[in-house]
Amino acid sequence: MNYFNRIVLKENAKQPLRQSYWMAFAVSVVVALFTGASFSFNYNAEVTYSNKLFYELYYNIPWIVRAGFAWFMTAIGVAISFIGIAYSAFVGNILEVSEAHFYLENRKYPAPFTEIFSGFKENYIKKVVVMFMRNLFISLWTLLFIVPGVIAQYKYWAVKYIISENPDLSWQHALDMSKRMTDGRKMDLWLLDLSFFGWNILGALLCGIGIYFVNPYYNQTQAEAYEFIKQDALSNNRISYNEFSDMD
Repeated sequence: MNYFNRIVLKENAKQPLRQSYWMAFAVSVVVALFTGASFSFNYNAEVTYSNKLFYELYYNIPWIVRAGFAWFMTAIGVAISFIGIAYSAFVGNILEVSEAHFYLENRKYPAPFTEIFSGFKENYIKKVVVMFMRNLFISLWTLLFIVPGVIAQYKYWAVKYIISENPDLSWQHALDMSKRMTDGRKMDLWLLDLSFFGWNILGALLCGIGIYFVNPYYNQTQAEAYEFIKQDALSNNRISYNEFSDMD
């Protein structure tokens, strides 16, 4: 197994960013904004009606009206939750794949902004299914405890890169490939993330806006890590060349 050198990966990431930092910045900002969108609804009668006048009015109306109102607000909350899940599956996750593809392409040449739409093109529905299943498995492992959830995140870390390069793969194949590729590399990936802790603290300044300036560096380094792990897995026969549709 080849040595996973974080310093080298970071230096390699800086090379393409010298020519394309602002394009990468624009892509990262758009993806962060659209994948960060969330739909949530919280209903609390005591808080909503904390004002004494409204509080008394609410509890003086017939119980059947209050029950109907509560059911209505619950239905609204459920509907918004489903909208959030659908948005994540059909838009947010695919933007994540597009971003992965952008940074992989950016390793070879300055990638255009239009790469942000790449995930919505070939085999779109298949990508939706793959990413949905990835998130589902991570969520199920997280239900057991925090540590299994973290391990699952790194186990399926490569899925978005794999599916961006191989949009024909089934979700079972994509997830299995990621498990094989990250076998023995989860700690390396965690330490790589940990090495950005200082950058994230620095980026959190200015009300968090600085994070957007750190994202291109982080994302490009992740793409470098994927390429290293892929080549290492190929050389050690954990995956095969014929599993990839493009090996240029």
